[in-house]
Amino acid sequence: MQKPADSRRTAMICLLLALVTVSIYFPIRNHEFIDFDDLQYIAENPIVQGGITRAGIIWAFTTDLTGNWHPLTWLSHMLDCQMFGLDAGAHHMVNVGIHVINAILLLLVLRQMTGALWQSAFVAAVFALHPLHVESVAWASERKDVLSALFWILTMWAYVHYSKRPGLKRYVPVVIFLALGLMAKPMLITIPFVLLLMDFWPLGRMGSAPMSTSVKQTDRRPPRSVTHPADFTRLIVEKIPLFILSAASALVTLTVQSKGGAVTSVQKLSLGLRIENSLVSYVEYIAKTFWPTNLAVFYPHPLDALQTLVVLGAGLLLIIISAAVLITKLRYPFLITGWVWYLVTLLPVIGIIQIGGQAMADRYMYLPMIGLLIMVAWLVPSLLSHWKEKRSFMAAAAILAISSCALATSNQLSYWENDLTLFKHANAVTTNNYIADAHLGAALGKAGDLNGAFNYLAESLRLKPEDAGTQNNMGICLAQQGRLSEAMRHFEEAVRIDSNHWNAHYNLGLILAGKGNFQEAIGHFRTVLRIKPDSREAGSELEKAEEHLARMKEPNMNHH
Repeated sequence: MQKPADSRRTAMICLLLALVTVSIYFPIRNHEFIDFDDLQYIAENPIVQGGITRAGIIWAFTTDLTGNWHPLTWLSHMLDCQMFGLDAGAHHMVNVGIHVINAILLLLVLRQMTGALWQSAFVAAVFALHPLHVESVAWASERKDVLSALFWILTMWAYVHYSKRPGLKRYVPVVIFLALGLMAKPMLITIPFVLLLMDFWPLGRMGSAPMSTSVKQTDRRPPRSVTHPADFTRLIVEKIPLFILSAASALVTLTVQSKGGAVTSVQKLSLGLRIENSLVSYVEYIAKTFWPTNLAVFYPHPLDALQTLVVLGAGLLLIIISAAVLITKLRYPFLITGWVWYLVTLLPVIGIIQIGGQAMADRYMYLPMIGLLIMVAWLVPSLLSHWKEKRSFMAAAAILAISSCALATSNQLSYWENDLTLFKHANAVTTNNYIADAHLGAALGKAGDLNGAFNYLAESLRLKPEDAGTQNNMGICLAQQGRLSEAMRHFEEAVRIDSNHWNAHYNLGLILAGKGNFQEAIGHFRTVLRIKPDSREAGSELEKAEEHLARMKEPNMNHH
């Protein structure tokens, strides 16, 4: 049991952590929804806007919209809409609230497992204030990140409770929390492996991890009597239900994403290129953890542009770190837990199975970063254990690191204010970013800067002509400039690329109706209503076109 003084200190640290994190993230209250998933998830989703209803709940559990199966995430968005309507700031603040809870729970779980308050506090503070996490918190539709992480940490907490006195009653919450987490985001499929790492260190359930972690007495793990050494086979066997849950979630996710066309085929991106990008990304993520600059909402995939030397260097570095961690596993057991945590939790999104067109994404580091932070938080005190001045040095270094993170996060957060600020920044810090160009073009078009819109959309289409959304936006831009025949070509191209692009069908219908070609216009409006039955605009335009067509036929009838 913790002493009262210890409990008070822990409570004060948690309160301070919450206050600092909320104050850094508070400007998000005035941010808008981003035209990058937010519309599909919330702002243009009538089912989500309807709040928690019976039909909504059934839809949440059965839809494959956005190429994901995450019913709990959908329900949380519905609840937000029920409570705040479409107040984007309120939706954002809910994300901040969950993020703060995650940081506090992480501190408490690490403290409970290791008995080391200051190391646990350092990990939690950097987790709360690191700029790589801005994407997960400031992007409304990344609710799935913060929500799934909440259940990830609760699964860890329940598991620590179970490990002290194994039994069915204590095991059931582990399974429930994991199931809920997987229903928020399938990235949690790696948790059974992480629990095995925790068995090694800090729980010492394998009977192999030494108790001393080369830090002062009070910072050691709880005595061995707290946990029961078990043989490796039994530790695997007890996790079989968790492995089954993870496998089922992985299967559902792959099925849904393949159906939605999110999974890139091997023909488009060879396995060799995927592995090369994965190796480089693993190293890039480490670099961005320790030196978080040039962060962007989208990093274009390099395809075959990666240099062989860079790939070999990245592979070699990963091998060297892995070897060092293995060699020192008895002296520094926390290194193996931290390093394998990092490698394994990133595995589902590292790009071997390529989802989407990005090389990497800041949001993917929300949970994997914890592994790297554990390595740093426990290694530094161990290496400095014999130095007299170590306490003041470590305190100063920790404060510097946390303050730097807070400043960088405050800066990064400002880019998430709206579409223009976000994609302008992405364009400034990356090259050949067709997504940033496309979204900047669309945002400038909405703001009335048609020349600016045209330039960015043209650049995006030069880089990636096979994008139906960008072709459609270019059509809109040209139509607004009165260049209707050019606009039509882009709408037709959008429909050729994606026959279900209802917006392009609708725009084609409008131009054709304007030219008096009502028969063809009717075909396009009917297509819109087949894809999007609730489109009032298409219904109204269809009626008008049918009336015009009927009138055109009337004189002919009278003439006969």
